[in-house]
Amino acid sequence: MPTADRTTSLRPREAPSPVPPVWSIRALLLASTSGALSLALPTPESASGNPAGAGDRADAAYAALRRRWLDLQLGTGYDPAAEPDAPRLAGTGRLARTLRDSMAPAGDSSLFPGRRFDPPSGITASYRGLWTMTQAFLQPGTGWTGDTTMLAGVVPGPDHLSERIHNPSTTRYGNRWEWRIGSPRLLTDTVTALHDELTDERRHAACAAVDHRNRGERPAAPLTTGRDGRWAHLGGHGGWVLLPDGPAGVDRTERPGGSGLRTLREARTGAWRDINTTSTPERRSRHYQTVWLDHGTDPVNSSYGYILMPGASRREVADSAADRAWLEILDNSDICQSVAVCSLGLTAANFWRAAAVGALTVTSPASVVVRRRGRTATLHISEPMRSGQPLELVWDCPVGRVLCAAPSVEVLDTGRRLRLRVTPGTAGAVHGCEVATS
Repeated sequence: MPTADRTTSLRPREAPSPVPPVWSIRALLLASTSGALSLALPTPESASGNPAGAGDRADAAYAALRRRWLDLQLGTGYDPAAEPDAPRLAGTGRLARTLRDSMAPAGDSSLFPGRRFDPPSGITASYRGLWTMTQAFLQPGTGWTGDTTMLAGVVPGPDHLSERIHNPSTTRYGNRWEWRIGSPRLLTDTVTALHDELTDERRHAACAAVDHRNRGERPAAPLTTGRDGRWAHLGGHGGWVLLPDGPAGVDRTERPGGSGLRTLREARTGAWRDINTTSTPERRSRHYQTVWLDHGTDPVNSSYGYILMPGASRREVADSAADRAWLEILDNSDICQSVAVCSLGLTAANFWRAAAVGALTVTSPASVVVRRRGRTATLHISEPMRSGQPLELVWDCPVGRVLCAAPSVEVLDTGRRLRLRVTPGTAGAVHGCEVATS
């Protein structure tokens, strides 16, 4: 599914903080703890990002970036004792306790019961569980804020995963997404959040696992980029297409940090002894490919959109980039992120709050997919917040009758438009409905 990301400042602009001219995830995770990432609100001195001394400017800059990262992941400006956040935070705490109590590392097979490493979705699920425990430790109102027993449960988890399965020596299997996007993203969040609670050895091990773009000993796969910087293709893997940004495909010529995809291919050399004194000193080199969009430092009210095309050929990627009408961004805001692919009869939307976008209206946060085929259409709705509270959905399209619906879906109205009430439960499940259009 196309991914549209939006970067928005979550708090008033502060005094400029030192930012490294060139930085990477590796540097962010391995930088010194001299600029400590505090669980408490930053003091005026720390919020300004001023380094303790001239020699510590880089460390202070990375500490400021980690604080910013944490703000983006956990949010700011909410009241943990008030609706709607209080019950959600309490729910995070309950889930974190269940995960902590059930964690049972089992050799090369699993970290949590029922989340086996094969298929690799179990690896991603394990990192997701550790991230939930980390959130409970860091966020107020969970019942586990700053609790040392929760921290003691989280910290050994990445060790087991990196030692047993998620490391550069493992031959990848199953879905490529789990290795290259899903579990590295969650691990990065967890390690960044707990940076000052981890030893250097643990941070180095995490970096080895996060380096998921390992191209092996020889850079065999060719990388091709479009002359306009709007697409890139990696042989044998797939490609990326940078989308026109804005409603109805209106392109913004001025993108944050400059236009176009940027690429870097590099060789890295190291030995397991570098991160573990009992391991082999044999040094090996591996090649890595990075593709990124430079959005600058702390952009405000800027946005971009891109499509991930795993397994696509170079021609398919180039054709998708050339056909700017193929996919339409309906909304890319802090209210909703939604796209439509008319040739497939597909509309997909993530609503972050009650809103109306295009033909869809919801009364609370929800994920909605609509697929039209001839004279029928299917709607799939989920409530990722897992509050369990009923929500209503309106699809502004003439509907003759409902062909089938899940027990959790109540049909309130048909005719000029379709109106549904969904009782979602708390499992984040998908609830479906099929209708005949008129």
